[in-house]
Amino acid sequence: MSNASVLEAVRASKRLFDRGDVDAAVRVLDDHHGETAADLQRGSVAAHAVALDGRAASDAMAILTPHLDEPRALDLVGLSQYHAAMTGGSHTLSEAVSECMTASRSEFADPCWKTDNTLHIGMIQQAQGSHDIAEAYLRDAYQSAEGCRTERAFAAFHLGLDARARGDDEAALTLFEESLDIRQAIDVWLPFSLIAVAQALRPSRPHEAAKLNDEAVEIARMLRVRRPLTLALQARGTAGALRADLEEALELAIALGDRKLEVSLRNAL
Repeated sequence: MSNASVLEAVRASKRLFDRGDVDAAVRVLDDHHGETAADLQRGSVAAHAVALDGRAASDAMAILTPHLDEPRALDLVGLSQYHAAMTGGSHTLSEAVSECMTASRSEFADPCWKTDNTLHIGMIQQAQGSHDIAEAYLRDAYQSAEGCRTERAFAAFHLGLDARARGDDEAALTLFEESLDIRQAIDVWLPFSLIAVAQALRPSRPHEAAKLNDEAVEIARMLRVRRPLTLALQARGTAGALRADLEEALELAIALGDRKLEVSLRNAL
C-alpha cells in the first residue's frame, strides 16, 4: 500500500471519529494493519473510546504495544490508563502519568502529538489535584496548539475547569466559550463544551443555560458513543430536576461500566 493511501485512510478515520462513529473509524483502517500511522490512529480511537463508549483499555493497549518505540504510542497508552482510572477502571492515574512523562522525553513526529502529550500530562495532574503543575502543562499545551484545533479546544476546556476550581468564574466561562467556538465542527466533543458553558451561565442566565443543555442532549443523541449523551442528560436532569433524564443517564452509565458516574446518578435520584 502507498503512503498516500495510508494517510487518506487515517484522515478518513479522524473524520469518522469526530462524528462519534468509533467502529467506522476503525474499519476504514482495516486494509492497513501493521502500518505505523494507521496503527497509531487505530490506537488513538481505541484510547478515546475508553472514555467515550466504555471500551476496554486493554483494546487500546493491544493495538499500541507493538509500537512502544514511538512516543505517540506511549502517550496513548497513558491516555487509555487515564480514561480507565477516571471511569472506575483497573488502571491508576500514577500509571497514566508515568507513561505520558516517559513519552515526553522523546521526539514526536508530529507537533500536534507533542501538544497532545503536554495536554495529557496536564489533564492527569489536574485529576490528581496537583493544580499548579497541571496549570503549567495545560497553559503550555494551550499556547503551543497553533494549528492543532482539537488540542487547543481541550486545553481551553481543562484550563476552564482549573479556573472554576479556583473560583474564577469569569475566566472559566471565557475558556469554556473558546472551547465551544472551536468545537462547533468537532461533534463528538461538542456536548462537553455546551454542558460546561451551561453550568457557568446557569446562576445568572438560566434560560440560556437551559437551551445549551437541550442542544447538548440533541447533538449527543446523534452520536454513536454513549458518554456525551450520559453527561448531557445528567446535566439537564440535574439543572431541571428531570427524573426521566437522570434515569436514562443512569441506564447509560451502567452500560458504560462507569461505577463513579453510576453512584453519582443514584445519589441524584
